[in-house]
Amino acid sequence: MSIQSFLINNGERNPNEFIAKIGRSVKISENSEICVNKLSLRNVKYKSVNSSNDTFVIMWGQNNLENSATDDLNNNQTNFMPAETIKLENGAYKMYGELNVIDDLFTGQDIDYDNIARNLVKSIMEQSKYFMWGWGVKFSNTGIGIMAYLRNRNAGYISFNNSTVTKNNMDFEIIGSNPGVSPSYTEIFDRPEGFACVGAHRVPFPYDAFIQADTPNNPRTLTTWRLSAYNIDEELIVGFGGYILEEQEYYKNTESYNIEKDWIGIKENFDQFNMEPDGLINQIPISWEIRKNTDEIIFVRRQILNGSVGNIVETFETGIIYDGVDEIYITFQPNITPNNPAATDTNRFVMNCLVGIGAAAQVLVGVFVLDRSYVGMNWRNALCWSSLDETISSNGVISVDCFGIDESKFINNSTQSLGPICGDPVAGGGFHLGNISATIFMTPIKSGTELSIIPVTVTNYEMQKFTEKCNCNIFQEEGNNIYNIDDEITEANMLELDVNYDVDGVQLSLNIDNLPITNYICNPENGKTQKRIFTLMLKGVDSNADYSSPVVIEPNNLNWNKLNNTSPIVINNFQIRFSNLDGSTSGSLESNVDIELLIRSNRQNNYRAIGGVSQKIETTDQTENNFKISQNMF
Repeated sequence: MSIQSFLINNGERNPNEFIAKIGRSVKISENSEICVNKLSLRNVKYKSVNSSNDTFVIMWGQNNLENSATDDLNNNQTNFMPAETIKLENGAYKMYGELNVIDDLFTGQDIDYDNIARNLVKSIMEQSKYFMWGWGVKFSNTGIGIMAYLRNRNAGYISFNNSTVTKNNMDFEIIGSNPGVSPSYTEIFDRPEGFACVGAHRVPFPYDAFIQADTPNNPRTLTTWRLSAYNIDEELIVGFGGYILEEQEYYKNTESYNIEKDWIGIKENFDQFNMEPDGLINQIPISWEIRKNTDEIIFVRRQILNGSVGNIVETFETGIIYDGVDEIYITFQPNITPNNPAATDTNRFVMNCLVGIGAAAQVLVGVFVLDRSYVGMNWRNALCWSSLDETISSNGVISVDCFGIDESKFINNSTQSLGPICGDPVAGGGFHLGNISATIFMTPIKSGTELSIIPVTVTNYEMQKFTEKCNCNIFQEEGNNIYNIDDEITEANMLELDVNYDVDGVQLSLNIDNLPITNYICNPENGKTQKRIFTLMLKGVDSNADYSSPVVIEPNNLNWNKLNNTSPIVINNFQIRFSNLDGSTSGSLESNVDIELLIRSNRQNNYRAIGGVSQKIETTDQTENNFKISQNMF
């Protein structure tokens, strides 16, 4: 029997998974055995995130709760934004990162994606419907801090996809802008029998156009529709557009057309191949429309009931006729403004949508006051437009241009911010969107709890029920029931998070993936084989001194694993992989890994003859017997 020793180091490679070259070809006899003699690694402290600790709630403003507003301008009430439930991404995450500068998710190259703080802000930005706010995180060995900021944005073309009810495709062309003079825009025109399109990205609600200065290249608008001039030989068949609920279009991914759900109503029985655009009805919640027969431009608002679109509740008749003589600009400019219906109701803010019409210099024609039923859902731009049928040549197409703001136009960089989440108002413009605070609940909150936010706010039973599933104890120490981000939380003065440093222990398996090893993973659902030769199950620690710790293992007894090759094999490298106990590749190791492997050849039966008489003598290797005895002793 012979034993070969291999000392393995990962070098500059990823310590969780790498290939170690031997330097020459090595022959391994059939039925040899392998074991770990020594092991040294550096394990990063990490926290497992699962359904037991992944849920928290963000309350925006005062959420219709009782509060004590005063005459202080920063003591504002914003009650139109429903709270949101956010879930951390499940998995194993490091308790610290290597960055000591702010990370707003999209800037910088050296980003630690497995950090628990990054998981927090990434989950918010991916799940929150209020994506006009960005979130930044600062993490290091000394702690974790977060901030929120109002993201900057630039107006430009809107990307569209053809609607499902469209028989043929509409055509879209992106027109580049003249920088400093005008924004880019999307030119939309229909082909025969094509008539509907939907924005490819979400539109923000709430939104405040007035927090940013109005410039030719970045006009103060959420969406602008420019209706082209046309001659008398051309004819508009149908035209309306605005903001639809995402569900009004995408329900058709799983079911057939339903007039009760769709943003386009159809008078006749629906026939995808024979439907004519002249029989369409505007069912958009916030919209403009060219009235049939009169060609008057009107604005229409429908109510939102339990997340569904209801009846028309408001209409603005402009008296302006779209007759093709001039191009027409139709604009939507949402904003947040103070509303003081009574002296005791100080600084209550309301959400408005200003609608304008005219030439390049738009004239305000109406204001839609939007309540909280319009907030907390996904919105899209949408257009139904047809100026062409089979009896009119392609020269009869009347185009529509569109530009504005959607999710793709926001800048994900805190240095480009328009201010913190509770920032300064635009000079002379009053208080706008940036003055909304955010309160984070990591654990359930009881009804009647007085929250130390501005203005002082008291929770109710509805809020208690909404937070009852909060269990994010990773960021919640005893005695701290909320985190509040207000005008004092900035990049220079970030909110410090309380962190539960009771981290998980080292639970890893060492696998040699290119050797004939058959060990097993067993669970109640299914079992599978694994190339595992060694497993670490060390206890966790309760310390915030270092974010990683060295682990040196020298087994008291060698655990030999049989190699299942029935004939000799030749190898020139080891494919090393550390896995979690479920078999998935680990991500918790960093820096250097050192491994000493031992491989011993298979034991042989020896025969010899004495005095001319054949006598069989079996020489038994006692190593395994000695190992079993030592196991019993320990």
